[in-house]
Amino acid sequence: MLSKFDWLRRCRDGSEFLATLHFFSEHPKIDLSTLEIGGPLSAIGPLCRRCKVYAPIQQPYHRYCKLCEHILKRRIKVMRRAQSAIIIWGYVNQISKRLRESKPTKLIYGTYIHDDQHFLVMMHRQYLKEWLQELVIYSGLELKGLLQILPSLSEFRTMNIGDFLCWAIHHEAALPMDQLRVRFFTHPIQLINPKKREKEGLLTFHVSDFINMLEMVEVFRVYLPPQQQQDLLALLNLDDPKEEQFYWGRFLGQISQAAKDMLDAWQVRQWTKAQTRFFYHLINYVYFPRSN
Repeated sequence: MLSKFDWLRRCRDGSEFLATLHFFSEHPKIDLSTLEIGGPLSAIGPLCRRCKVYAPIQQPYHRYCKLCEHILKRRIKVMRRAQSAIIIWGYVNQISKRLRESKPTKLIYGTYIHDDQHFLVMMHRQYLKEWLQELVIYSGLELKGLLQILPSLSEFRTMNIGDFLCWAIHHEAALPMDQLRVRFFTHPIQLINPKKREKEGLLTFHVSDFINMLEMVEVFRVYLPPQQQQDLLALLNLDDPKEEQFYWGRFLGQISQAAKDMLDAWQVRQWTKAQTRFFYHLINYVYFPRSN
């Protein structure tokens, strides 16, 4: 019999993952043992085409079991929401009562408590800073462990989002549980081989440092409009120092004094290209109100 966690690990993409979380949130006391186990796999055997464990619904032309059919129907409705979602896998010394009692909202799509030290949250990516701040404020210095943040979409035909979740579990005990750390993956494939990102210093952060970076991105979006953000990105990616020096002077003449002071204080010209890409990737993870 498959457990709730087994069902999550069988999801292929973020929409299936979210649909599964919704199902278990709506049916917290469901008895999975009532599902009928299917027969041996064969060309005409009654076996669910998705989970390949349970028997399909006993109706003509049904290929899926009751739970798989619900997930596949629900995934269509939540597909757009899943595109802007992130998954957080937490391995901590204790799970707060507030986290255990959290319910799905417009921004927090679902929560799963695996045991006394492991939990999973799926949320809108632009709510990440606020969620981390609430977690730190509510738990204080008592909370220690590792929060692994990964995008909910998988673009690989040979691996699904459940596989990437298993890789996150594989890496969770690599660091001591002496403080609360964040591991931020910009792409699921980085879970398989995180050494390069670790060497660049762009993978593991203390939770307060990571929150500070998200706040920097918010300030960045306030002082630089989208077009100037892209102009700066193109400028920082130039390989010729003389060409960069020429265009840098022209760029400074186009931005406000506050923006100049910000870029000077951050010493953005000293950033590596990897740091620049990472910082610009974080832009998608902060909320910025649109003007009417």
